[in-house]
Amino acid sequence: MKDYLGICTGFAVSREAAARVHRATDGYPLLVRCVGTWLQSTPMGRRGIDQAIRHALEHEDLLHIRTQLAISLEGVGEPTGRVLDILAAAETPISERNLESILGERISPRELVQTGMVRWDDASCGYALRMRAAGRGLIGRLSCEERRDLHLALAAVLSGRESMHHQVAAAQLDPEAVEAESLHEQLVEAGREAAEAGDCGEAFKLVRLSARLRPDVEGLTRLGLLAVSADRRKDLVEFEPAVRALPASAGRSALLAMLSIQRADPQGALKELDRRTDLSGKSQDCFSTLRHCRMCADT
Repeated sequence: MKDYLGICTGFAVSREAAARVHRATDGYPLLVRCVGTWLQSTPMGRRGIDQAIRHALEHEDLLHIRTQLAISLEGVGEPTGRVLDILAAAETPISERNLESILGERISPRELVQTGMVRWDDASCGYALRMRAAGRGLIGRLSCEERRDLHLALAAVLSGRESMHHQVAAAQLDPEAVEAESLHEQLVEAGREAAEAGDCGEAFKLVRLSARLRPDVEGLTRLGLLAVSADRRKDLVEFEPAVRALPASAGRSALLAMLSIQRADPQGALKELDRRTDLSGKSQDCFSTLRHCRMCADT
């Protein structure tokens, strides 16, 4: 993987970057090749590993995956098929107890394992899909309403950030599915408490969820600051369309500069920062983010 990506980019690729590609694609050849093709065809300064992964997943050949799924699902009973859909929506291991709570009936661990699509995770004492690609294929078969209901069911049996994650996912599919305003306030407050406790990683995850609900300049700037503290700048790529849709402001410039730095384009970052010379009336958060971007771009 590392050598292949190096050939595609023309420079050495770190083990960590290669591992990110493998985690996101499960090493699935068509997806890995899509990552490499995008890197080869995109000019330097406008490309990055995370952008390539995002492109590959957005252009995934779901028809091919669904054909393979149809073969794997032959003879699978309805309850087991529903478990597979739940695990696809969950994206993380789910305990047998929670699966049965959602289904309202007992599950068949033996039939689950026999599908070849499910693994038992000792660390979390739960079942999970072996391949993310299979999960995306399963979810792609479902309607928005079916996906919404799966997320609401998961939110009901899970707790804390995991529950809120699925509430946000349901709200993205149907804004009326949850009390979005209340949920947003809970996420922002929980993120603030985590940051004050020194857990920047948890704070970032919570604020990221709030930004998915309400991607405004205040929430995205808060997310940018936490991305720096938690060393999660690569995860800002998800929000690039929302950032570009923001009106011109110091916060927007700061975030675009951070995205340029993530693409290894320091000149693009400096150019973006130079557009915002007047910070009067802007929040201290924006100023702090801009200052960090300036330091990174100058190095």
